[in-house]
Amino acid sequence: MIEVRRRFGGAPIPHPVGVDGSLATPVHSPKPLSIAQAAGLLVALGTDPASAERWRLEPSASLQLGYDDNPQLLSVDAEGSFLTTLNASLRGTRSTEVSDLGVAIGFAGNRYSDAPDLDNTSGYAGMDLGYRLERHRFGLSLRYITQSTLYSQQPPSQLNQVNQQQDTVSVNPSWGYILSERTTLDLAASFHDVSYEDAGLVRTSDYRVGSVNLGVGHNLTERFALTGSLGYERYETQDITNEYDNVRFLAGGSHQLSEISSLAAQAGIRSTEQTREEPLDGRTLTKDSLGPTFSLSYFRQFEAGGGLSLQARRDLAPTGSGEVVDSTGLLASLSIRLRPQWQLGITASAFRSRSPSGDAVRGDETSYSIGPRLSYRIVESWGLSIGHLYRSQGFGDLGDDAVSNAVYLNLSWAGPRDL
Repeated sequence: MIEVRRRFGGAPIPHPVGVDGSLATPVHSPKPLSIAQAAGLLVALGTDPASAERWRLEPSASLQLGYDDNPQLLSVDAEGSFLTTLNASLRGTRSTEVSDLGVAIGFAGNRYSDAPDLDNTSGYAGMDLGYRLERHRFGLSLRYITQSTLYSQQPPSQLNQVNQQQDTVSVNPSWGYILSERTTLDLAASFHDVSYEDAGLVRTSDYRVGSVNLGVGHNLTERFALTGSLGYERYETQDITNEYDNVRFLAGGSHQLSEISSLAAQAGIRSTEQTREEPLDGRTLTKDSLGPTFSLSYFRQFEAGGGLSLQARRDLAPTGSGEVVDSTGLLASLSIRLRPQWQLGITASAFRSRSPSGDAVRGDETSYSIGPRLSYRIVESWGLSIGHLYRSQGFGDLGDDAVSNAVYLNLSWAGPRDL
């Protein structure tokens, strides 16, 4: 699964979502000079064929059947629909003493029996490359994602784009340096280009997001480290003049509480400048704003299997409709192994989005979701789960809250993992 970041420096990339709330695994047809071929060239420069390990393949697929009483998250005149989702993906990894390579492709198809406008076919291709020297660490991640219909994108934006194509290209290089036995330095950059078919006609706008982040860590003890970061991000739309420049500073620390639990926290401040062309008179206006930013994460693994994960974050995030919002998110995930073949899981999230300047343009957006599920491992490669997903969304004083309830049954398969 490709990780999707929800911050300004790492633009959220909309994925199709199954009724269980999980990201659907998207289809990408390779093109000439694809990112996989470029990755192969880079790996050839730093990998000794004689020392390379064998490829490890991880194929997977799932079929999900469900019913959602309000898939469009409408506050009035909601209509339900049965949903069928088919996911398939293949990830390959290979590691040596000095390098790591991972390549992934996948697709997803969503079909609604009573809401054909929501049908979605999507795909992705990605590559991760890591190379290690005595003191240096180099990394490169490439992503391509495409999908055909956007209706209810995950927070912080709700897009209404039916039967139109969206394409996303992401490039993320990184470099790490060990200054001493206790101190490390990290430099990371990211670039995201998001384009929509017929942008501007369906409340969407092509945009680009770029960022550079410098981080430092210093180990005070074997378990506790001080951390800090300084970052710059720029967001610009392609169809209208709307640009954001954001500088942020965070400081905090990380603590290895035990062998099975860890805690990390950072807090700081951001300074944002928006340059926007007024649509009525063509004037260019500049607006400055200050705001807090933070990140908090906690993880604990249970001895019997499963674990607990908690995350909280506040930062800027693009909406895909030509704007940037100040988004605060809380996510929680709990997994408990009841018996060797039975597992109980619960995921929950809460998001609130507002204007970076504090001005209410279309009302603050607040959304919640919670989804319990029960899973059964039939055999080693086959699993079955049943679950429920509740979603709620409101836009301040712009209307009533929208509520959705969905139930689903999911059959999953994980194939052999060696080539």
